[in-house]
Amino acid sequence: MKQQRLIHTFLFCAGIVLLLVGAALAVRAQRVVGISQHLHRLAGESHDLRDTTLSYGCIAEENMPDERCTPGDIFPQATAEQICVPGYSRKARNVSVSQKNRIYASYGIRSHRVGEYNIDHLISLQLGGSNEDSNLWPEAENPRPGYHEKIKVENFLHGELCKGEITLRQAQRLVGQHWRDIHYLLQGIE
Repeated sequence: MKQQRLIHTFLFCAGIVLLLVGAALAVRAQRVVGISQHLHRLAGESHDLRDTTLSYGCIAEENMPDERCTPGDIFPQATAEQICVPGYSRKARNVSVSQKNRIYASYGIRSHRVGEYNIDHLISLQLGGSNEDSNLWPEAENPRPGYHEKIKVENFLHGELCKGEITLRQAQRLVGQHWRDIHYLLQGIE
């Protein structure tokens, strides 16, 4: 009798746990669908790439580059099929030390400690971004979200691109203009 009661209690508790896990998974799935809808909305609100109008006196605000200096730039010949091949970014990366120093100087950064900034591609290589000055900027680690968080957004968008959930053009617009918004959206599903 005691053993049967323990078995019933165990099965009852296990059933409640399964219900809670199922509910949590359903909420997470709903959030993922919500993110997909947000991505398509944000991509529709984005503008095309602009020309660089300034190469000095650039000012980054709220961990976003100065659009006059870093409007973003892409490899126009890159395709989603090429980008989704493992190792694409490594092969495409070509930023010299002198180019990095030029980018730091354009934003008025004369010295910094290791890890304080990362010369970042506004439109990441894994989304077809180029190595041109107009796509590079000294992204700060702090305040958050900083370059560590942007990498997570880039990885997420790369995954969405390679699954066919968004187009290459949408991914480029999203990372170039809305990566912070996407970072905050992703906070709800991690």
